[in-house]
Amino acid sequence: MAHFYTSARAWGECGRGWRGPAFVTRPEVPLDKVVVSRLLDPLWHMLFDREKDKHWVPQIDRYHNNLFPILQLPFEKNCGQDGVCIANLDVKFISTGADILTVHVGAQLNLTVQLKNLAENSYRTAVEFNHPHGITFRKVTIIKSNRKVPVACTDSVTREDRSLTNCNISHPVFAQHAEVTFILTLDVSNSETWSHSILLNVTSTSENEDASTLQDNRASLDIAVRHRVNLLVRSLDSTSYLNFSLTSLESKEVVHRYKVENLFGRPVPVNVTFIAAQRTCCSLLWDLLTIKTEQPKTNQTRCAVLGEVRGHTAAKGNWTGHDCRAESCWVIHCTVDQLAPQEPLTFVLWGYLSLSNMSQAESRTYDLQSGAWISFDQEKYQQAGDEKNNLQFLYANVTTHVDTIKEVDYIPYISGGAVGGLLLLILAGVILWKAGFFKRKFKDQMAENVGLEATEDNCSEPLNKDSPAT
Repeated sequence: MAHFYTSARAWGECGRGWRGPAFVTRPEVPLDKVVVSRLLDPLWHMLFDREKDKHWVPQIDRYHNNLFPILQLPFEKNCGQDGVCIANLDVKFISTGADILTVHVGAQLNLTVQLKNLAENSYRTAVEFNHPHGITFRKVTIIKSNRKVPVACTDSVTREDRSLTNCNISHPVFAQHAEVTFILTLDVSNSETWSHSILLNVTSTSENEDASTLQDNRASLDIAVRHRVNLLVRSLDSTSYLNFSLTSLESKEVVHRYKVENLFGRPVPVNVTFIAAQRTCCSLLWDLLTIKTEQPKTNQTRCAVLGEVRGHTAAKGNWTGHDCRAESCWVIHCTVDQLAPQEPLTFVLWGYLSLSNMSQAESRTYDLQSGAWISFDQEKYQQAGDEKNNLQFLYANVTTHVDTIKEVDYIPYISGGAVGGLLLLILAGVILWKAGFFKRKFKDQMAENVGLEATEDNCSEPLNKDSPAT
């Protein structure tokens, strides 16, 4: 049997965790056939009888005499004619297009790194990542290499105000002209307080690189940081319909309600801007008296009327709430110090609507609109969702349909109808009278009947009645 001893440092790098002299038993083979590919330190070979010297505790000291013959088996190095290997490492970040780190629960940061050895073999090559606290190592994935290059990374280590993540590259030898591209995945803490950007540094090291070629052994990457938020503004029950008479002076109450909330995430300072129609094109006037807020005690809200703006009458369609679709509008700006999750705010726009000039008003239907939208520091926060559609949750509008009714005076029509009917009745009576419709012939008929009866009475005595004697 051949018994091999090597230094503690080299054996420990094999991953066995042994920190004392290493002892390895191999089948007896010629010395020129012994190959250990993972170690760089010279291998010390000793021959002895284990049965005879079983109580001997071997200790290797290359500078002192030993009890047994020692042979040194150096490893072959591909270092050219001079026999000295000089490495030349080149490391850089590969841009993936994701230049913004969005912080949220379960957020991860993927760094794509390319490492090249432009010269001879590099020994004990390593890549060190320097990053802020709150970022920890999760996994490493090799995506491209021109030969088999193992990459092993260790958990992040905290040092002062920064953290370090170390990766061993193809230990112990990173061959000449070798190249590897890998993705380092890091977990990002959602509870950490982040600035607007973070600086990431990567440094490659080797035991045998000349100091004159170290300029490309370091690279930096500055990534913008955004905290993910999910803000929402929506309309609540409001005044949806009113009608006015053009013949009477009256005013009616109009109420528009909005709800602003932070669905999840961290508290966010926000601004809420309202634009409400003051005067429409046809003399409808909304006298906006006040804006009320219903808020938790933890929120501090301040609102102020910025003034009146001139507007325009736009075509009907989807209204974004950012423009004034009337002759003039009120603009109200509210500042919320901290909009906490699950603590919504309710804003109420309240006032009276009236007709300011009835002579110009027409009988038709008008839309009285108001809009609300949320704004925040986009250098620090990012709205959740699809980039193209996430803004639709940041504005809402309320529309009140108003009918102006011109009442008809029916008295002239009623009077005219009555007089006309009376005249027609008189005319009909005259015509009937002229036609003899109203002559009374009953008396004449009665007189004729009486005359006939009298005649009959006179003729009722017999004609042969005896006359008196003479």
